[in-house]
Amino acid sequence: MNNSCMLSPAERLQDWRRFRETLTEDDLDKIIEWWSSLPYTMRAIDIYNSKQWPNPWELIYYGEFCKSSISLGIAYTLCLIDESWQDRTKILMIDDNSLDIFLVVLLDDKYLVNYSYKEIIEFDSLDVKVLETFSCDEHLNFA
Repeated sequence: MNNSCMLSPAERLQDWRRFRETLTEDDLDKIIEWWSSLPYTMRAIDIYNSKQWPNPWELIYYGEFCKSSISLGIAYTLCLIDESWQDRTKILMIDDNSLDIFLVVLLDDKYLVNYSYKEIIEFDSLDVKVLETFSCDEHLNFA
């Protein structure tokens, strides 16, 4: 279980760093589990303004999470543990036809992460409308 939400901001950053240091590019399930165990609210970020998205350290430091910011966290973690994920990872803003618009992670143009709790789902199996696509190298803020 991830107890990061109980830690101070500096301790959260240390905890996330220690977690990342244990990962390999094959640890997608561990990454999903870690991020999915964080408590979240309805909206912690403005999904419509990618220039205002927090960098990974700000995301962890402030500790305010929603479904969309958790998707960012998953993408950031993947891209930081292995550069090969940067070309394989995209962030999609989707409308899932249930009156909700949020961010999800698309891997290898085939799999959605964080659409459904702790699951990896084949993208083609879903009836969702993609509103915008963000590439990791252009839109994720690592500065």
